[in-house]
Amino acid sequence: MTKPEDADCPVCTGPKAAEGRPVEPQLRRKIADLERALEQCKARPDEVDPREDRWALKVREVDHRAKNSLQLAASMLMMQARSIDDLEVRDHLEAASERLQTFARLHAVLHEGTDHDGVLVRPWLEQVCKDLRMAPDVEIAVEAPDETWPAELARPIGLFIFEAVTNALKHAFPESGAGHIEVSLRRTPPFWRVEVADDGSGPPAASRSGLGTALFPIFADQLDGELMIARGLDDRGMRVGIVFAEPDGLKRAARTML
Repeated sequence: MTKPEDADCPVCTGPKAAEGRPVEPQLRRKIADLERALEQCKARPDEVDPREDRWALKVREVDHRAKNSLQLAASMLMMQARSIDDLEVRDHLEAASERLQTFARLHAVLHEGTDHDGVLVRPWLEQVCKDLRMAPDVEIAVEAPDETWPAELARPIGLFIFEAVTNALKHAFPESGAGHIEVSLRRTPPFWRVEVADDGSGPPAASRSGLGTALFPIFADQLDGELMIARGLDDRGMRVGIVFAEPDGLKRAARTML
C-alpha cells in the first residue's frame, strides 16, 4: 500500500489568516463554546434522568451548535477571501469555505438520521453521493452493509467518500464525459475497506497538492487505518481507499474531525 506524495501538505493556514491578520475573535469564541459543549456531553448517559430524555436533548443541542459554528466559520472565510487581492490566496480561502459549508450540511444530514443506536450506514452513504450527482452522465454506485454504526465512525467514512468522489468528478472525466464511480464499504475479516474507484482518465499531477487529496491521510488517521491508492476500474482511472481494523462490536468510537 502506498501513501500519496502530498500526505504532508498543510490543510489549513493555522491560527493566522492571510497577510498576518489574526482570525476573527468571534470565530475563536464560537469554537471555544463548541468545545466546552462537547466536553459537557462526555458525561455518562445513565447519569441523566431517562424520563426527561435530557441526554438526547443535549446531544441535539451540541449537533445544532456544531452545524452553526461550521457555517459561521465558512462565512468568515468567505468574507476574508473577498478582502484579499492575491488571487491564489483567495481561491484557497474560498475552497476552504465551500468545504466547511459542505461539512455543515453533511453533519446535519448525518445526525438527522441518527438515533440512540447509531446511523444506518448504507442510506447515509447514498445520501452523501446523492448530493454529488451533478454530472448526469457519470453513474455513481454505492455498496454498503445494511448495518447501524456509531455516528463517530460513520462520519469520517462519509467525509472521505465525499472528498474522493468530488475529486473523481472534478479530475477523472472530461467535461460532459460519461463514466462510472463505484463506492464501497466491505468487510474482509478482520478488516473493513472503504473505497472509491473510477474509470476516468486519472487525476492530473496538479491535483495531488489539492485540499481534497491532503485530507485523505487525515480520514485514514481518524479510522486508525492505512491509506491505499491504485489504478481504478478496468485498470483505468484511480482507486483510493482506507483499510481499517474492525472495531470491537462496531462500538469503538473513532476520533472525529468535526
